[in-house]
Amino acid sequence: MAVHVESTAKRTEAIARWVALSVVVISMADQDHWRKTIFDPVLAMFGLILIVSLRGGDGSTLGLRLVPEQGWTYWLRVSIRFALLILLFTVAVGGVFLWLGWHIPVPKRAPTFDGLYWMCLYFPVVEEVIYRALLVTAIRPTFGDWGTILIGGIVFAAIHIQGGNVGPDNQIAGFLLTWAYLRSKSLLVPLAMHACGNLCAFSFQVATYQGWLPIL
Repeated sequence: MAVHVESTAKRTEAIARWVALSVVVISMADQDHWRKTIFDPVLAMFGLILIVSLRGGDGSTLGLRLVPEQGWTYWLRVSIRFALLILLFTVAVGGVFLWLGWHIPVPKRAPTFDGLYWMCLYFPVVEEVIYRALLVTAIRPTFGDWGTILIGGIVFAAIHIQGGNVGPDNQIAGFLLTWAYLRSKSLLVPLAMHACGNLCAFSFQVATYQGWLPIL
């Protein structure tokens, strides 16, 4: 009886991992921007609901919890350190570009509510569900924590390169966000970090659009 229960549990978990991996692969393979904006949220919700159902309604295994394991004060401090790290890395890369006389490809964005919605709400929510919760579900049992952080960071950078949003912040953020998700055991932590990071990027792009940063 115990062997049968264990076998069923393994089979159920294998199905959950394949569902998660399928959602990630489908999302990465679809490069049509407008189709993605419609289907990616549906894919993300489908993956979450099905995996939670397979796990007996336990959403905490996907990080669906309001309070991270270490508390929000800890993660506020960590977020500030992450922001400084990404800022220093971005400034260093930008400095190299300017020193070599290369153009810095900073997107220019008008200050609209639409742009704020996409950058600070839509993309953080959808990308964190797919490329954090579901990707980790799919690969962590095989690659462990550090392998998952490595793969998660590479995948996150790849989807931004595919989308034409190449930047040093995106290249490093994926590693940090995956680490934060694993450590906090809450999807809200990387989601909040992602949204705040995108808010900073949006502000920077608006400043460039308005001509407040003539050096760029």
